[in-house]
Amino acid sequence: MNALSISKNDGKIKPRHKNRYPYFKGAFSERQARWGRAFADTKQRAAESLRSASQAGQERMKDYAARLDDNVHANPWAYLGGVALAILIYALSQRTWMKFSKASDFVARLTRQR
Repeated sequence: MNALSISKNDGKIKPRHKNRYPYFKGAFSERQARWGRAFADTKQRAAESLRSASQAGQERMKDYAARLDDNVHANPWAYLGGVALAILIYALSQRTWMKFSKASDFVARLTRQR
C-alpha cells in the first residue's frame, strides 16, 4: 500500500492517510510539552548557575587585583626587576637583534617578510 500520493493539481507529495492514528498526536504533543517544560527549567537553572559563577569569579579577581596592588606598592623594585628579567629573556630567546648591525637592516628585513 502506498502511504504517499502525488496531487494532480500542484504536483506536491501529500500523505494519503492524514489522520489515521489521532491518538498518537495527543501522546506526542503531551510528551513534547513535558520535555519542553523540562528543557526550559534546565536552561533557567544553567543560566542562574552561570551567573552566580561569573559573579564569584569577578569577586575573586577583584580581591586578587587588590592584593597585587598592595604588594606592588609595598615592594616595587622586585616587580620592576621581574619585568626587566622577563624582557631580557624574551630578547635573548628571539636573537634576531644580534643578526643585524643596524636597526635599518632589521626594519628592512621585517618589511620584506610581509
